[in-house]
Amino acid sequence: MTRILYGARISLLVGIVPSFISLMIGAIMGIISGYYGGRIDFIIMRLADTMIAFPSLLLAMVVMYTLGANLFNIFIALSLVGWAGVARVVRSQTLALKEKEFIEAARAVGTTRAKIMVRHIFPNIVQTLIVLFSLSTPEAIIWESSLSFLGVGVQPPEASWGLLVAKGKEYLF
Repeated sequence: MTRILYGARISLLVGIVPSFISLMIGAIMGIISGYYGGRIDFIIMRLADTMIAFPSLLLAMVVMYTLGANLFNIFIALSLVGWAGVARVVRSQTLALKEKEFIEAARAVGTTRAKIMVRHIFPNIVQTLIVLFSLSTPEAIIWESSLSFLGVGVQPPEASWGLLVAKGKEYLF
């Protein structure tokens, strides 16, 4: 029982940190893409489409095999596979918000694009980011558990839920 609780410490950390990082990357990319449009939007969204096209677990495994199996690399791998979905949602909200009257009023008084994105658009998408964070955290925990179960995640001196399941499969039969 204590191993499960100890494993929860690593699993929850790996669930929260990469979710937050991918949320910030996705929010920044989505706001920039939606606000500027044109070539910038095209480049960012094609990059996001490319990231979404690859199976997430397979891409995370490739990153882990390339960088090595440790906790910091798990953060990198899971952040890399999670930002694209957030960017697409944030982009769609930014496209809707940039046509609103308060954004046009801010443009009319000479507010810079950066200030509009930070002071007017970002506060209006925070609720969506909170929901996306609450959905991506358990997904990151499952990805980490899968990576640890397959042997490319957390290594034996540490404990995580995936590693505990992998060790417990010996006692299944």
